Amino acid sequence: MKKLIFLATISCIAVFTTFLFSCQKDACANVKCQHGGTCSNGLCKCPTGYEGNSCERKISDKFVGTYIGTDCDGSAAYILSATSNTTVDLKVSGLSRGMHASVSGNSLAFSKQTIDDGAGNYYSVEGNGNLNGNSLSIILIAVEIGSGDQQTCAFNGSK
Repeated sequence: MKKLIFLATISCIAVFTTFLFSCQKDACANVKCQHGGTCSNGLCKCPTGYEGNSCERKISDKFVGTYIGTDCDGSAAYILSATSNTTVDLKVSGLSRGMHASVSGNSLAFSKQTIDDGAGNYYSVEGNGNLNGNSLSIILIAVEIGSGDQQTCAFNGSK
């Protein structure tokens, strides 16, 4: 009799456990992750270059726009345009061509690159920046290639 009660108890536990676990809902059943994102526990894990609840936005898009502010030369307009999901171009008046930056989260990183000022002077430039809402701050370090003179320039502006 004890064996029968034990087997009945084990059977009831097995049936209850099967019923309990079969009723749990898949947290990702109604979650649609875009651009190759994957769902885990009801949340999208976005691939590099995308963000948002459904991975719907390119990270670089939030940087795009014209920022008016000041830099080491006084009043300035910095224009950012997206070139890919993770890169932007920066155009500054007075420079013959733009600079490239990689973006991650709200940060910009300008790896070392050569630019000219349109007057025959060439500079090695690198730096970083940060976006906070509609405010952009950038710090660039420029070394004149001919003389070795170094200048650090900070830009602070808003859209």
